[in-house]
Amino acid sequence: MSITILLKKMTIRYSYLLVLCMVTLSMISCKNWDDRLMSTNDNATQTLIAKVSSQSELSTFKSLLEKTGYDKLLASSKNFTVYAPTNTALASLSTSILNDTSALKTFVGNHIAFQANEVNAASTTTQLLPLVNGKYVSMSGDMINGVKVISSVFVGNGVLNTMGGFIEAKPSLSKFITSTRGSYKQNGFVADSIARITKLV
Repeated sequence: MSITILLKKMTIRYSYLLVLCMVTLSMISCKNWDDRLMSTNDNATQTLIAKVSSQSELSTFKSLLEKTGYDKLLASSKNFTVYAPTNTALASLSTSILNDTSALKTFVGNHIAFQANEVNAASTTTQLLPLVNGKYVSMSGDMINGVKVISSVFVGNGVLNTMGGFIEAKPSLSKFITSTRGSYKQNGFVADSIARITKLV
């Protein structure tokens, strides 16, 4: 057998092996992609409140959603981003908030943002996100107002982020001034001015 014929046969044999390897890799990749799509579709059929309900470590937050009526909002077709503290994180929540209907609604609303906002741990920019309680939170990388996002998943009507802590609802400027008027003379003056202006309006 001549060297030329032998080389041709070897070339054909290696070509077959190369094609076989490519087909095998393609089949594996397709399977992985199908698995990924299946997982994504499973989540896509759930609402935010359904996903929260399925997570045992978020049972306390689920009860707070139900108590404040936000569970109905998260069952709607509108998109939201939820920053759900774990049961462990909420264990230290003050009873003064838990026993105050208005304060509790403000607190829970401080963990729900409008629209679906994706967390990008590699991002170095800071975004201000509007919340359903009228306040804002800052998102920088995987930190929300300084609280770390443990995990994040897209669902049918938004994004559910599991948080390592809760996001404290800061009082508005006017409420802060009014609540501290006895501690600072200037705040008392500003609070009285605000009250007079409000009466005029």
